[in-house]
Amino acid sequence: MARRERGIVEKLLDQHFPNGVGTYLDFACGTGRLTSVVELRSKTAVGIDISDSMLAVAASTCLRANFLKRDITREPVPVKDVDLVTSFRFFGNAQQELRREVLAALSALLRPGGLLILNNHRNSAAPLIRLARWRGNPDPADLSSSVLNALVRDAGLTVESIHGIGLWYVHHRLAKEWIVGTRLGPWLDKPSALLGLYRICPDYVMVCRKR
Repeated sequence: MARRERGIVEKLLDQHFPNGVGTYLDFACGTGRLTSVVELRSKTAVGIDISDSMLAVAASTCLRANFLKRDITREPVPVKDVDLVTSFRFFGNAQQELRREVLAALSALLRPGGLLILNNHRNSAAPLIRLARWRGNPDPADLSSSVLNALVRDAGLTVESIHGIGLWYVHHRLAKEWIVGTRLGPWLDKPSALLGLYRICPDYVMVCRKR
């Protein structure tokens, strides 16, 4: 999933920021997995998280970004008029009210017309989740595409594009290197890009623009 997410983000950067990003913010940056990709194309790059240990790793691996420990729903952030915000592996794990508060805070940091690129790696409609529930292993995933779309709209953002990942991934046993690490992986993932099928993909990337 991480490989596909990175590939999609790189293509989106080429599409939306061919001349580079002005101010970039990576929210819930963790160890800087995505920050390290975008910072090299940005004039100013900032990573935010609440974990000291993850921020320490991010600061040691990223070349140009500055990192801050912040709860953006409670504390001020020393950046504004941001051109691009990314947030990966956060919304699928967060509770509904926290999702709402964070989206509002991120929207407030974006300049008019700025982009938020996020993902939902805990899509509750994915066969992977439904199969687990059918087998008696309830999964707490509760973020469907319709719920996330509504949250994004409520935050003053417009969905521009959605990119599905892993439609074929219906069981964790399929996460084998000989599948995802070769040419077979991208080939299997081609159906995920078909119109509307992101709704049942276990992961997808969403591009949103501030109105």
